[in-house]
Amino acid sequence: MTRLPPIIAFCFICLIALPTNAESPLLLLEDPDAWFRVDGSEESFTFNDGAVEIGWADNNPSVLLSKKIFENFEASFEFNTSKWCESGFFISAPSNGATRAGIEVELNNQVSEPPSVLDGGALFREVPPLVPAMNPYETSNTCWVKMDWPRLMVKINDKVVQDIDLSEHPRLKYALRRGSVGFQSSAGTIHIRNFSISPLPDSENGIVAIPDQGLEGWQVVNSRNSWENRDGVIHAEDGNGYLLFNKVCQDFDFHCLYRTSPNSNGGVFF
Repeated sequence: MTRLPPIIAFCFICLIALPTNAESPLLLLEDPDAWFRVDGSEESFTFNDGAVEIGWADNNPSVLLSKKIFENFEASFEFNTSKWCESGFFISAPSNGATRAGIEVELNNQVSEPPSVLDGGALFREVPPLVPAMNPYETSNTCWVKMDWPRLMVKINDKVVQDIDLSEHPRLKYALRRGSVGFQSSAGTIHIRNFSISPLPDSENGIVAIPDQGLEGWQVVNSRNSWENRDGVIHAEDGNGYLLFNKVCQDFDFHCLYRTSPNSNGGVFF
């Protein structure tokens, strides 16, 4: 009988760092190299003079994510949508594009009565908007987002559509607290301009224990299997062994995302 090699992948955050100071606003749309695309094609996201046009293209849906990682921040931008547009602003999105691990502010012109978790201004599939705030399609809207965990506040056209303590929500309290910000290309067209984001001091006070590439800060011990870093995700397969973090940690809060194949057998030791 042939046994498939077990595979396990980890993404770690270990909370032992000190808070950082607030930083100056960043105008990320002025630099296309500040972003990367997951799925879609080159036509999914078109940069032009500090703005981006997001539309349907081959291999959509797709996402545009910032290379810079954010925890707490204040962001603002202007946008307008086509009819039947489906887009969103992502908060704490992981680099592999699994955006449901974070939070999405829905950007469309849908208005329901009563308000729906699919309406514009909703926290997608989780929390409906407090009030309808979207202007008609093909007209300009403003969006302001402040993430200062556990509080998330969102305004669209100066109307508060979200003011939530995430620690009290049954699912969102487990959403990632650090990751990329970004936008979705799902249906229709949306134009984003005047995007500005200001990092705020961390509240999680964590360090990302896995570098973007390589295994710096880790050591392989008694291992017959393969360990490698694939864009910030540790991938191990085909054998037994251990990967040890070089720093000594005490009194910590540890978070990780993991995915396994059938027949895998692994664990976290501390």
